[in-house]
Amino acid sequence: MQQFSLRHTVTAMLALLVPVIAAAQNRDFRSERLVLDDNGGNTVTIATPAGMTGDWTFILPPAAPTGAGQTLVSDGSGGFAWQTPSVGGGIPAGYMILSESPTVPSGFTASGALVSDFWESRAAMTTPRRGMVSGVVNGKIYVIGGADGNTLLATNEEYDPVTNTWAAKAVLPNRRDGFGIGVIGGRIYIAGGYEDNPLNTFTIVGKTSEYDPVGNAWAAKADMPAARWTPASTVLSGELYVAGGTSGGAGTASMFTYDATGNVWRVRTDMVQSRKQATAAVVGTRLFVIGGTSSSGDFGPGLSANEEFTDRTLYLFTKN
Repeated sequence: MQQFSLRHTVTAMLALLVPVIAAAQNRDFRSERLVLDDNGGNTVTIATPAGMTGDWTFILPPAAPTGAGQTLVSDGSGGFAWQTPSVGGGIPAGYMILSESPTVPSGFTASGALVSDFWESRAAMTTPRRGMVSGVVNGKIYVIGGADGNTLLATNEEYDPVTNTWAAKAVLPNRRDGFGIGVIGGRIYIAGGYEDNPLNTFTIVGKTSEYDPVGNAWAAKADMPAARWTPASTVLSGELYVAGGTSGGAGTASMFTYDATGNVWRVRTDMVQSRKQATAAVVGTRLFVIGGTSSSGDFGPGLSANEEFTDRTLYLFTKN
């Protein structure tokens, strides 16, 4: 008999099924009257998606269904068998079917819900790498740069979650990793990083590059005020914020902002804590820079420091 995870079943069948099934953690469905049915007169096909794991198991019959419209029904003793539905094509009374919709179909009673969380392997990138960055434009993920071992990469790949496919896109002008990134107005901006051009000539740079997914082309933009590697970066109010990082050695406290419309960088107020390898996040109109290291080494002790940046206008008034 084939062992099969119920979580796998949910993934494989939910697009085909209609209602709801009751469940509790560690409930053994082998003794339940459970039906898996395509609800459309087609042969039910069950396959285990590669790379998935789960805690729920029951036993599948070793053979595939022998006819269209058959259902998978428990035999009451820990196994399942393929059966042809009763006269009229209906599912026998008292049996349950699975669905991702909470709508109760005609002739059924809601019996609860099965909470199923899982990871599913998807199409792998064409180029293995680490230290890359990513941005989302029009529902597609762009994975840019990074390194494989000690080799920096200029690779740019686009992932379409709908078709589960990768496509090679215009490569970076130079191989690099450890740069800031942000998406503004449907275009991807990267700034700084550790550049390898020519091969095995490593330099921390302040270069800014713009990627246009529609035209599939890179364009050079104004350099940052200073070269930076491993800065924290994010987008706030339509501008790219690049905080901290290093020009070699210890982390810095600097922060720069980039106005893509005017192609202009501006030096902003330094952070309290010098750092590199930190992370940045935006909540509403509030910018936070968190963690990192101030060490001159690449593997220094981490920081717990959390700073919020305030950008506001103060107005001057003169007494008449």
